[in-house]
Amino acid sequence: MEQLLTTQQAAAMLRLHVKSVQSLARRGKIPGVRVGRKWLFPRAALLSRLGGTSGVAATRLTDLSGRNQLPGQVAAISLSGVMGEGIAVLAVVLLIACVGLMPARASGPRELHVAAASDLRFALEEIARLFEGQQGVPVRLTFGSSGQLAAQIEQGAPFDVFFAANEGFVHALAGKGRVDRKSVQLYAIGRIVLWVRNDSPLDVSKGLSVLRDERIRFVSIANPQHAPYGQAAVQALQTSGLLIQVQPRLVLGENVSQALQYVQTGNAEIGIAALSLAVAPTIRSQGRYQIVPAYLHRPIRQAVGVTTSAAWPDLARRFVRAVNGPAGRAVMRAYGFTLPGEGL
Repeated sequence: MEQLLTTQQAAAMLRLHVKSVQSLARRGKIPGVRVGRKWLFPRAALLSRLGGTSGVAATRLTDLSGRNQLPGQVAAISLSGVMGEGIAVLAVVLLIACVGLMPARASGPRELHVAAASDLRFALEEIARLFEGQQGVPVRLTFGSSGQLAAQIEQGAPFDVFFAANEGFVHALAGKGRVDRKSVQLYAIGRIVLWVRNDSPLDVSKGLSVLRDERIRFVSIANPQHAPYGQAAVQALQTSGLLIQVQPRLVLGENVSQALQYVQTGNAEIGIAALSLAVAPTIRSQGRYQIVPAYLHRPIRQAVGVTTSAAWPDLARRFVRAVNGPAGRAVMRAYGFTLPGEGL
């Protein structure tokens, strides 16, 4: 049966505001059906319109919002609120029949869609290149905070596999039926570091006590509301007795990668970031870091799971095995992760 998405779910998948999705549907730029005051959107048709690739949504949506309809476009069907329920259902069925003629991700495993915590940016890019060479299948990586990615998956975002920086997000999705419970496994334990630019006068070798330096105006961390590395940063500050003193100077990045960028661009004098980012060649050459002692915060246990809506579940499982296999573990280890079975 064709899966229909609510406006909110479609907005999360397309990465647009709800009002933008409704506007595109009213103008016939994306396939949708209006039942009373609500819109419903066929998931497969939206995937087809995006070429099955969430990572290029913004590019494709430039075409969708243009003046001319795309080839093969299915116009939105608008139903008056006074129409009977039976007619509304019939219209939905007709819409599904139309979009069923459009090519979707069913002609073969052309690409794998991976949602991953931003601390994995460099490590997973390397592993993905190895996997693509072995399997001949493109891997599309989308990075963000674990909490935000989990929310998108819960709302129906088209990811095949989810690498979170906190195992709690994956287990929660499994409990809601969005992730295959049997596929959930630990893949790494992360570490946090203090990071400054090379031209900074701050001595990060002092550890967290350097944050008492009066020259520091801003300290960047990932938003602890939805970013596990931000949560670990707050825990470390609290354990060290520095949170009250530092809190007024905290600036929050949407994820740990953005928190690091604030320091790179000079918008913060120092930041608490992921070790996996600090040791990346392009980052390492720009600054200095000091690892925050692990006892100051709860372990950053990172888990992965295959989504129950995965278009290619077998391919997704192979990718997970590649990450936890010998070659993948070597890459993860090189980026500072502690691996399952190696302890912390």
